[in-house]
Amino acid sequence: MSVCQASENVHDLFDKVCVIYKGRMAYYGPASLAREYFIDMGYQPANRQTTPDFLVAVTDPNARMAREGYENRVPRTPDEFVEHYRQ
Repeated sequence: MSVCQASENVHDLFDKVCVIYKGRMAYYGPASLAREYFIDMGYQPANRQTTPDFLVAVTDPNARMAREGYENRVPRTPDEFVEHYRQ
């Protein structure tokens, strides 16, 4: 199922989530671990940003925010996201 602009409560109902960035799979796995996966990658959710909104934001160059100290180390292109996921 594809869900756009899901609430946190709806997100919590899913076992797994797939994040697609320009047709490439940036993440597929437990929904409960997706937020932390991208935080560990070096991205920072905006203040009070829901998990679904954060997962969409990391694939938008105009919306994503790198954590302090990660600005030059985070994946930026779809291919870089795929490579990070494969590792």
